[in-house]
Amino acid sequence: MVRGGCIALEFLIFGGDILKFAGDAVLVLWRTPPQEVARTISLVLHCSQQIQKKYGRRDTDVGQKIQLKIGISAGTMSLPVFGDESWQHFCIFGPCLAEVRDAEEVAGAGEVVLSATCWELCEQHRLRIKHLAGTRAVQVTGMDPMPWSECQDALRKLVQDPVRHRSKREGAMRPTLLLPSDLNAKDVLRKYIPVAALGKGHINKVLLCDKGCTFLCVLGLPGNKLPCESLHALQSALEIFNSCSTMLEERETMSVAVTRGTMFCGVTGHPLRHEYTVLGQKVNLAARMMVHYPGLVSCDAVTYAASRLPASYFKELPEREMKGLRQPGPVYQYVGVTEESIFGVGLTKKRSEYVPLLGRKQETDLFVSCLNAYRDSGQRNILAVEGTMGCGKSHLLAELASLGQDAGHRVVALELLEIDTRQPFSAIRMLMARALGLQDCESRGDRQRVLKTKLQGTIEESSYCLLNDIFGVKFPISDNVREMDETQRQLELHSTRVKVLEKVSISPSFPLGQRRKNPAICGLCTTEV
Repeated sequence: MVRGGCIALEFLIFGGDILKFAGDAVLVLWRTPPQEVARTISLVLHCSQQIQKKYGRRDTDVGQKIQLKIGISAGTMSLPVFGDESWQHFCIFGPCLAEVRDAEEVAGAGEVVLSATCWELCEQHRLRIKHLAGTRAVQVTGMDPMPWSECQDALRKLVQDPVRHRSKREGAMRPTLLLPSDLNAKDVLRKYIPVAALGKGHINKVLLCDKGCTFLCVLGLPGNKLPCESLHALQSALEIFNSCSTMLEERETMSVAVTRGTMFCGVTGHPLRHEYTVLGQKVNLAARMMVHYPGLVSCDAVTYAASRLPASYFKELPEREMKGLRQPGPVYQYVGVTEESIFGVGLTKKRSEYVPLLGRKQETDLFVSCLNAYRDSGQRNILAVEGTMGCGKSHLLAELASLGQDAGHRVVALELLEIDTRQPFSAIRMLMARALGLQDCESRGDRQRVLKTKLQGTIEESSYCLLNDIFGVKFPISDNVREMDETQRQLELHSTRVKVLEKVSISPSFPLGQRRKNPAICGLCTTEV
């Protein structure tokens, strides 16, 4: 195997099979019988020297120098296939994969390095080498010429389809795989084509490389743009991180990085060996962030801003130098839902005293009529405001909240984000927490004391444990609740929530000296519709 620059044609000419593209690297495989391993290594070395001679050092139009390094290993490996009925991936693993990674890492620009196993198996008499300090790998500094006729003979004995081309100009490129006549073959092969290439975007590729087992996942590919993509990416990243961390326990380090920006999206490689992928600085940044910020979910500043989440969902991380990146910008840890984000919500947009709300008289008149109906006859009403992002829902609801307060009602205002739809009891929890004053509590113990004080006489002592999941507290499970079956517990939970809601919805004051239940409650929803 060779891990180096994307010089696809040379690999194909010398019998290599391109397995994976990984940014500026490519993983290539030569399948050979055991008795031909030594000469196949010579063939791979000959190919590598040709590549270094032609492409090893190049100057780009923007003044950047590109240099190539190659690592080679030899040995057996496994190629498992995994996935589901609709989508599958293949990946390779084995000792030789780790060795080729190590060989590439110790190689310098313009060098070819053999792993220790590869050096033991090769035709050593043909090579001039340099031992590398601190490693068993060797650098190849020279090689006796390998005539093209010998290359062709070695190519004939590789484990692959019969060689069709014999001329030196065309080399020994293997023919493209042709679909068999089986009617089901098309459906089988489609499972290995990224869904993005078929119109959607999910996992783009799976790699076992210098960063370990890596999954490249993409949202927002052409033809599959969706709202809230940065938010969805962060949510998925945290769920994946938590799930994998639980499975791996402390044996491995799990890292996820999320970046956002413009990237090349399309086909890369050679006409006979290519793939649908994404390339660009943001892909490189995500890879570097996984290495420099291990054991957490990180994101760049663009993702942080585009998520439109409160700052409590993030922690700013220290700046670190990252290879190949100049001024990558701030990096944040995404921590997800915390106690601060649960209990610290409020009406973020307040009514402006200087800018009047225009064009919303119909909605405000309807709201005022609902308030009057409740004042005069106790008639309850529910109003729902629906609209696309940016249409002014937040400003309208801030106006309605102000109207409710001016009418003497107690208004409990809260902001619901798209992420709240994935949290159990999010709306009811925020509503009751604000009414009970739990947002001012600094600890779980403080919340428990507030609940016991304000709900005294409202619910039974044995029912406080039913509030644990709603308010993030830990009242001891009572014997009464422990003996309930699931159906009984759900009924009791519902009854307890209703009692708490009725308690917090009693208005302390009302116009004309009246006291009534269910004051105006304004829910501010900024979800994209």
